[in-house]
Amino acid sequence: MAKPTVQELDADDLARFWSKVNKTPSCWLWKGTLARDYGHFRMPMGQLKAHRVAYELLVGPIPEKLTLDHLCRIRRC
Repeated sequence: MAKPTVQELDADDLARFWSKVNKTPSCWLWKGTLARDYGHFRMPMGQLKAHRVAYELLVGPIPEKLTLDHLCRIRRC
């Protein structure tokens, strides 16, 4: 089974995704499922890393060699 992509998210998925984000003055904390302290967004066809979903939704595709870094060092951010 292929891993889901951000492009496959529909309006209901997006609403569910953003409902799991707690926007604080300094961080956006993930309130959903965690794996190794990183947020994971579960979908019927698999799961996506929450910080990568947020980046793609707000910025665009992640360049192949880019490593997304949590400058605050809080993994659920």
